[in-house]
Order: sequence, then C-alpha cells, then structure tokens
Amino acid sequence: MAGLFWVFANASLTLGSTPVYRLPPPQAVADIAAAFEQTPPSAHPDLVRALSDDTQGVTLLPALPPFDPRTASTADADRYREALKGRPFRIVAAGGRAPSDFGEFPVFSTDALQVITTLADGRALAVSQMAIPPVARIVDNALWFLGLMIALNLIVALLIADQTRRPVERLLRAVQQDRPEDFTLPGPGEIVALGAAFRDLRRDLRALMEKRTRILAAIAHDFRTYLTRINLRSDFVDDPRQRDLLVQDIAEMTTLIDDALVYAEGVKAPSGEAVVEVVAALGALAADRKCLGQTVAFDAPPEPLWAAISPVALHRIINNLLDNAQRYGGGDATLRIGLASGAVRIQVDDQGPGVPEAALERLTEPFHRLETSRSRETGGAGLGLSIVLALAQEHHARLSLANRPEGGFRAELQLQPAPPASPLA
Repeated sequence: MAGLFWVFANASLTLGSTPVYRLPPPQAVADIAAAFEQTPPSAHPDLVRALSDDTQGVTLLPALPPFDPRTASTADADRYREALKGRPFRIVAAGGRAPSDFGEFPVFSTDALQVITTLADGRALAVSQMAIPPVARIVDNALWFLGLMIALNLIVALLIADQTRRPVERLLRAVQQDRPEDFTLPGPGEIVALGAAFRDLRRDLRALMEKRTRILAAIAHDFRTYLTRINLRSDFVDDPRQRDLLVQDIAEMTTLIDDALVYAEGVKAPSGEAVVEVVAALGALAADRKCLGQTVAFDAPPEPLWAAISPVALHRIINNLLDNAQRYGGGDATLRIGLASGAVRIQVDDQGPGVPEAALERLTEPFHRLETSRSRETGGAGLGLSIVLALAQEHHARLSLANRPEGGFRAELQLQPAPPASPLA
C-alpha cells in the first residue's frame, strides 16, 4: 500500500503540470485530413482554429517527418493504415515512449502523442488528442483521489471491526459476570454460535457441579448424624483426658461438616437489595474477637461506609478471613477499611509466612489445602476461602489474595458502594 501511494503521489505531481495525451482515433484523423483537402488553402488557418480545442490539437506542418520505427507497433500501424487508405503517416511520441505501450485502449500519457499524415498539396497534418477535462482532473488530482479512497476504506474497515468488536466485548462481560441471559447476542454468525457454545458449556458445568454438591451434601448430612451419636456416647468414656480429646475431635469434625454443608447447599444473595454499614458492623466483629482474647487491630475511617452486601454474608466472609489469619498468620490480624477506586475496600492482613506464589491461584479451590496446614493445630477442610469467594461473587464483590511485600498475607475484599439504608418506621 505504501509503494502504491508513492507511485500515485509522484504521478499526481507530474500530471499536475503536464497535459495528458492519448492516441487520437484513426477515423478522426482521416476525417480531418479529408476536410483540409476539400477546403481552399486560404481557409486552412480558420479550419485549424475551428478543429482545435481543449481536447484536440490540429497543426499544419511543411512536410512529413522521417520515419522512426520505435514509435509504432504493428497493431497501431495497421489501424491507421486501414483508416487513412494508403496515405503516408507517422506516429510520433515526443518523449520517446512507443505507442505500442498503449495498444487500442485509451490509456493516458504525459508524453505528447501525434498522428501525422500527408495532404494532397504535400504538406502534413498533425493531430493530437488530450484527455477530456473530467478525466484529466481526476488524473491530475490522483493524490487527493487516492487519499479519499484510503480514508473511505479505513472508515469501512473500522465500521466492520466495530461491528465485530462490540458483540465480542459484550459476550466477554457476560461470561466474566456469569450472565447467561446475555450470551445470545446479535451480530456475525460466528459470534452467535460462540455465545450459544458458552451457554451450553455453562449449563453442562452447572449440572456437573450440582451433581457433585448433592453427593457432598448427602455425605455431610449422614456424617453429622453419626457425629451426634458419637458425641452422646463420649459421656461414657471414663478417662477424662481421652474424653476431652474426643469431644475436641468431634467439635472440629462438626465444623468441617458445617462448612461442607454450606458449600454444598450453595450461598445465595438475599432477595431484594441488601446493604450494610461496614465500619460499624466490622467494628463490632473486631470487638467480639478481642473479647475472646484474639489480637485484631482495627483501622477504619470515622465516617460510615455503606456497601451492597447483606450483614450475614459480610460477617461470614470476614470471620472466615480472620479465622485464616489467626490459624495460619501467627495469631495477629489487622482489619482495615477504606475507599479505593470508588469501591469499599476491606483488608485482612496477618504476620505469617505467606503463601507460595505458585499456590496463590488455587487457594479458593474447594478442598485445596497447603501441605503446611495439615496438622491438628490448624485443621480445616479447605472450604473457608471457597465459601468466601462464593459469597463475594453472589454480591458482585471482588476478592483478591496476595502476599504482602513487607511480609505476611493479605486478603482484600472490594464491595460495591451503596446509599445508606432507610431507617425503619
């Protein structure tokens, strides 16, 4: 494209200052010669003026110029020989360019082209033909014409790209936000088929997850029944130390079963709009933790911050994050609240060893546990962060997990801000 643009630019500069020529039709040359032979010589100057205009030039010469074999192809010579019926003629290219380059087509040239033939009185008649004004103007402004064509092509290409880009972006947002009702989009057939494929894939994955969670819920429910029986029978253990250890094991197993049931039954956002004043709700939660002897530093702004989440879901999320900080982070936790990029940001930091970078992406997978947590002291079924992520997604919140540069681990929750809830009447 760049090479073609350069050629047309140079052609435009050349054509802008030079007439544009073509070979005159053979029959027109023959008719003009006949008109001169049928007119008295005294009227020839008037005839020259009458036959010459912006598109045609007629000139009388003293004699026929010498023959130049480079200036006539066989095809051109045959055409003029037939029309002139034996009159001697010459085809002259002023710039030395052979008319054989043009053939029978009206191709234009910046070199002056003339067809010269003899008259009965021995003089010669030269006929040249220039391009018609509209064509000459187009050729003369080839650069601008090419620029216009390029601009139109770019506009059309951008429109076509936009018609493809916008459905793809809408489909991407629908997939990221899990909105299957938006998977069906107008647009190219490939985009429509892609949306249908995403919809079918989501349906199959949802069916698979539901089947797995039903099995998990059934197992967890049955385990709870057996744990209740074991707990009742623990009273018959005579050794107090063994009885206490048994009760502790039962309590831990009950906690695991509760987490498994919550995950299996699913976490759903409450119907209607749910909002909570985050500073007050989490301030009370931190105070409760301190009453239990846990070290929880609380850092929040003095003004209230309202977020779009139910109080129960917020408590469950922050409690799980604080449990992780207490369990794996050395016992000390910091709870921070603030605003960031238009969102209500909640951070839970600990002073622990952090998490290997390779394991960060898998922390929210169900039943995934780091090897360092497989001990009696830490326990856990690997469902705490999975439940946190599910609750966050149900409330259109964003959860991010990362190691802190200064050491320790950080869980950050970004909630959508909400207007204050109306007081009850």
